[in-house]
Amino acid sequence: GPAIDDGFYYDIDLGDVAIKEEDLPKIEKKMRFDIVVSFDAKDRGQVYREACEKVQKEYPDYTFTSACASYYKWVKLNEPEMFDEIRQRVEEGRWAVVGGMWVQPDMNSLSGESIARQLMVSQRYFKEKFGLTVKTGYNVDTFGHNGQLPQILNLSGIVNYVWMRPMMNENANIPEGALLWEGVDGSKVTAFRIPWG
Repeated sequence: GPAIDDGFYYDIDLGDVAIKEEDLPKIEKKMRFDIVVSFDAKDRGQVYREACEKVQKEYPDYTFTSACASYYKWVKLNEPEMFDEIRQRVEEGRWAVVGGMWVQPDMNSLSGESIARQLMVSQRYFKEKFGLTVKTGYNVDTFGHNGQLPQILNLSGIVNYVWMRPMMNENANIPEGALLWEGVDGSKVTAFRIPWG
């Protein structure tokens, strides 16, 4: 939606509601990366190693993110020293754990129960390994979203949600930028669609 004044406000078609920058997860100066399942173990380790080095040396002002508990488990099992380094960056606030799920599933093909169980297992993992509950859901490559998702996210502790698909050229009826997404039961999450792929 259009920016209002100098701030980061979005006109949301919910009466007088406007979301300010401080109401959103920080989206500036963030970098994300995904691990493609066809990567072999060496490639996966290299992606995380490069991210750790960039956080440390090249981009001290950036916060890196990675979703999916399965990625972190892989790092912990195969590169425990790197996992400790990631945990240190999380404690410093320079690495944000997002997603809250084991993998980034296609939300069109899962039942609410399946989504809830993914979130439950993953949130337990993040609590055990990082001492935190993920607050920002992250699922960029699903082709649609279940109408129950705001409720399920809220019940798992997630209050923000970032996605990319459907993109504007795939569904122009969804407002651009930040919005307050209301689920079928009235539950709400602050949501943001990444405008580029």
